[in-house]
Amino acid sequence: MRDHWATQQLGTPTYFQVLSGHGSTLKHWASHGLGLGSSQRISISGLGTRLLALKPGDPTMAQDMARGKFSFAGATVTGIPVDVFDANPPSAEWAIALHNLSWLQHFVTGGHELHRIVARSLVLKWGEQRGGIRTPMVCFQALISLASAAHFLLGPSPSSFGKPFYELVEKLIHRVLANHPSALSDSFWQAVALQYASLAFRGSETLRDQANARLCTVMDQVILSDGGHVSRNPQALLEVLLAVIPIRDAMVAKREAVPQALSAAIERMFPMLRMLSHGDRGLGNFQGAGASEMAGIKTLVEHDTIAGRPLHCAPHSGYCRLSHRSGLLIMDTGIPGECNSPLAIEFSDGPHRIFNNCGMPDSATDDWRRAAADIAAHNTVEITSFESGVKNNPTAEVIASPQGSLINCSNEISGRSGRVIHHRSIFLSQTGNDLRGEDRISTAGSPNSPAGPLDFTIRFHLHPGVKATLTRKEMRIVLMLPNKTAWQFNARGGIMSLEDSVFLGDALGPRKTQQIVIRGSTETADPVNWALRRVEKSAASPNDRVEMPQLPF
Repeated sequence: MRDHWATQQLGTPTYFQVLSGHGSTLKHWASHGLGLGSSQRISISGLGTRLLALKPGDPTMAQDMARGKFSFAGATVTGIPVDVFDANPPSAEWAIALHNLSWLQHFVTGGHELHRIVARSLVLKWGEQRGGIRTPMVCFQALISLASAAHFLLGPSPSSFGKPFYELVEKLIHRVLANHPSALSDSFWQAVALQYASLAFRGSETLRDQANARLCTVMDQVILSDGGHVSRNPQALLEVLLAVIPIRDAMVAKREAVPQALSAAIERMFPMLRMLSHGDRGLGNFQGAGASEMAGIKTLVEHDTIAGRPLHCAPHSGYCRLSHRSGLLIMDTGIPGECNSPLAIEFSDGPHRIFNNCGMPDSATDDWRRAAADIAAHNTVEITSFESGVKNNPTAEVIASPQGSLINCSNEISGRSGRVIHHRSIFLSQTGNDLRGEDRISTAGSPNSPAGPLDFTIRFHLHPGVKATLTRKEMRIVLMLPNKTAWQFNARGGIMSLEDSVFLGDALGPRKTQQIVIRGSTETADPVNWALRRVEKSAASPNDRVEMPQLPF
């Protein structure tokens, strides 16, 4: 991974030359006259409805940019503000973050007249660029950013900024209209961008019917029946909600009918977002989710008029959840997508996470991202004989009882070495302070099943805030949380150790942490049983006999 917040000075002005692979895209825009050949003509005459941005900006960032310091994607470029578009970008991610104009929200939140002046100059300078990053997705996001910031940029009184700004927006709308995305994600964000433009600017209302139709069509494809995102990424679900709630609220403010598909999707998404959230209000680190937008989540909750209870089982999205008092467990029970993590778990005690997958870094090298997506970065079982060419077929059910709740699940693993089944059962007591699990590997009984014993590894990555200590007899591990609450972990059926790990789902970069590792073999038919229990103040001394873990049935 790159050094975090690597800084460079603006050098001799040159146009952006990064991402040469997008040359065909740039040629596409040129051949379409920047979208101006579209049969639908847009002529903006003023401002429409103010769109409320649910992801608040950081006034400190606005102040930094006003002084010529641009920090995106873990890197910083400094110099005269308007010269930033002529800099050599330190990374492709940095260049995309600059050109999608999402940083405008920092100026909007700052709200000072100086912020408005600097933001105007940067927007007009951006509009003059003929090189750089102008992929369809960047254009969609840029139109959303301009529509969200339009009222702030124009200000309370007329100015010479209005005419060139409206001309810039018109060209961008035509460019967005000219695109015909094939990817589902691109289609969704194109529809959102057109909706934002139709609401934020007078003269673009003719886009409304087309934008409504596009958004309704793609919404049911992006959001599954149980409210999850089609990618299974909790962060992607959050981003969709943050984007569509302002559309709904603006329509309500204009006394327009909210499309049924949009309204129904929002009603499905809120309970799913709650299902994938821990006690600290942050999202679980599953399927590519990294650092949580805590401010955005907090604002979303305030806009949740449904207040639906979190789901216990989401079969379409592939997640299960157990929650009793302060104990909360989330399990990935779906087919692997961006990450190979079948039956991986995360567990938290109130606002403190204990078991946490490694997470996906916001900006990193391809090697780091591949490592973060690997099964070894998740709290599940890895069978070393099935490292490549693997197919997974997981199933799960949640069973409630007076004693607590149980997830009974299995994953049929097919690979070059044959086919085996990973059985996993996890129980959380009604008190929330007793978590128990059982992992067992069995052959599938088919002709191509492995003939010999299989080695496997069970991992429990700890959150960086947890301090772990292995007892002298190496029979148990004591976990101390930031609030001084202690938990005790022990296992049987394998060799337990405490090893180094890394947490990648932090906006500030990688953080060192630890992991509990249990290594075993199918040479014996015995399952691996493990337990995590809160240590009460009246608990016995560390030298007393350890109660071996087992499921309560």
